[in-house]
Amino acid sequence: MNRVTADVDKLTQNVTMLSTQSSKLDAVVAQNNQQITQLATDLGTLTRQLTTVEVGTRSLSDAKGKTESRIVELETKFNTFRVAIQIFWALMLLGAGITAKWAFDHFK
Repeated sequence: MNRVTADVDKLTQNVTMLSTQSSKLDAVVAQNNQQITQLATDLGTLTRQLTTVEVGTRSLSDAKGKTESRIVELETKFNTFRVAIQIFWALMLLGAGITAKWAFDHFK
């Protein structure tokens, strides 16, 4: 009978130990569930933020393209204006030369 009692006591200790470990395991599982939920929330937030950054980057890229095309347009207009000014000055100098020659020949 002592052996049966010892075996029952040992079995009771093992069941108690399993119950304690099961409770600890339940706590770990609950904590893991909380962490998984938090990770899912954080990933959702990160995804939204990345989408916002992507939209902002696309907007900046579009603005950059518009700015570059505007700069090219202004550069073209400036070069055209510069050529027109050079032609104007060339005509002014030619006119001044013709006038000077006429005045020199006429008042000689």
